[in-house]
Amino acid sequence: MSDSFLIGDVQGQDALLKRLLIQEGLMSEAGERLRPEVTVIQLGDLGHFARYHMGSDRIDPENDEACFKLLEDGVIDLMLWGNHDRPIMCHLSIDNIFGGYLAPSLDFVHKVQGLRAQGKIKLAQSIDGFLLTHAGLHSHWEHMDITDPEDIAGILNSYDEFHFDGASSVHREVEQFIDTIGPTRGGRDKFGGILWRDNNDEPLWNGVRQIYGHSAYETVQTQPSRSEVSYCLDVSKYDRIGGIWLPSEKIVTIGLDDVTLD
Repeated sequence: MSDSFLIGDVQGQDALLKRLLIQEGLMSEAGERLRPEVTVIQLGDLGHFARYHMGSDRIDPENDEACFKLLEDGVIDLMLWGNHDRPIMCHLSIDNIFGGYLAPSLDFVHKVQGLRAQGKIKLAQSIDGFLLTHAGLHSHWEHMDITDPEDIAGILNSYDEFHFDGASSVHREVEQFIDTIGPTRGGRDKFGGILWRDNNDEPLWNGVRQIYGHSAYETVQTQPSRSEVSYCLDVSKYDRIGGIWLPSEKIVTIGLDDVTLD
């Protein structure tokens, strides 16, 4: 079983992201990828695309682009897109961006769409028995009666592929688990999908172990599952970025108080 390193929400904090990758021996100071045998996955909200600060720092378009450059250059192998990355996912309409989001340039959008075509951006992934998404799969999934994380990831990605490419049809009931917005995030739906579900009032499905972000805390959180625990890695609003190694489940973080950033 090979090692994997999963990174929670970054929100455009490119300097912190680079220091985390250097700290964990996955990138050199010169920006070169190290340890290519390790799979590096970022769990969404890689960019910020918003009109406000994240933690202590103002996030500008250049910061968002620097984060995605790491995906383009292969320092990050796979990104599972989140709600903050939504403006660049064209099938959800770049012309109808939710309030507070900023549309990036069309050149940047086309570049990111090219990364998706290369298989570097998905909605979900399964690894080491965990289901990986941006915000976690809601407990209502129990009604779908599908419990294998690899099968679930395949269903979620098939929905995405259908909208991008018309590649396949997928059960319409799956749609509610993708982009619906529950009450915590100001939506009118009964619960949030894997881009929007929030730990504050929306229970995580405990039928499979999950690793996700989106619900911000000062420290990495654990949630109960039927088999040990699930992990929420979002610490991005607190001048920190979190990650977890698999299969060891070792949690690491880095923050503005830990390093001097250039």
